[in-house]
Amino acid sequence: SGLRLSPTPNGQLKVTRTFNPLPIVDDWGILPDGSIAILRGRDLHVDWIRPNAPPVSSSKIPFEWQRFSDDQKARYMDSVRMTTEKARAKTSAAIKARSEAAGVEAPQLPEIVYVSSNELPDYIPPFSSNAIRSDPSGTVWIRTSQIVGGRPVYYLVSNRGALIDRVQLPPGRVIAGFGLNNTVYLAVSDGSGGVRLERAATGFSRIGTTFFH
Repeated sequence: SGLRLSPTPNGQLKVTRTFNPLPIVDDWGILPDGSIAILRGRDLHVDWIRPNAPPVSSSKIPFEWQRFSDDQKARYMDSVRMTTEKARAKTSAAIKARSEAAGVEAPQLPEIVYVSSNELPDYIPPFSSNAIRSDPSGTVWIRTSQIVGGRPVYYLVSNRGALIDRVQLPPGRVIAGFGLNNTVYLAVSDGSGGVRLERAATGFSRIGTTFFH
C-alpha cells in the first residue's frame, strides 16, 4: 500500500491510498546471538547477517505453494472491495457523528485505489508482515499462510536455515513470548475482555504438524 497527495481545485490536498491486499513481502528478526535473519517472501529462504561474518543465504524452505488462478484472484478482489468498503462506511459514519458532536467539519478518509486482480501474485505469498519471531534457542518461528483446521501453521527453522518442524497453536491463542527449554507463552482472551497467559511446551521431533501439550 502507498499514499499519494495531490492538490484539489479548492486548494486542499487529496489523499489517495493504493491498496494491494496480497503483497509479497520480506521480514526479519534478531536471534539471541545478535544474528539477523531476513526472510524472503519471493522464494521462502533466509539470508543471514551474523556478527563478524559475511552474509550467507540458506536453502529454500520446503513449502506447499498454493496456486492462485485468475478466477480466484478476481473473486478475492471482489471480496476485499466489499469488506473494505463496508468497514470504511462504518468508520466514516462514526467520524462524522463525532465531528458533528464537536461542531467541527469531519475529515475525509483517504480515497482507496485497488490494484487490479492481474497484479496479484500467481501463488499465495507464504507469509505476511510481522510473521517472524525467534526463541532463546535461536529457532526462527515463521507464521505462514498455510491454514489447517482454520489455524495458521508455524514453520520452525534452525539458525542454519533447516526446517525443524511445523507447529499449530491451540485455538484462540497467540504467541506472547518464549522461555527456556522450548517453552512458549500464549495469550488467550478469557471471554470477559481480559487476557490470560498460558505456558506450553513442544518437542521438535519430526517434520510434521506438532500440537502443543
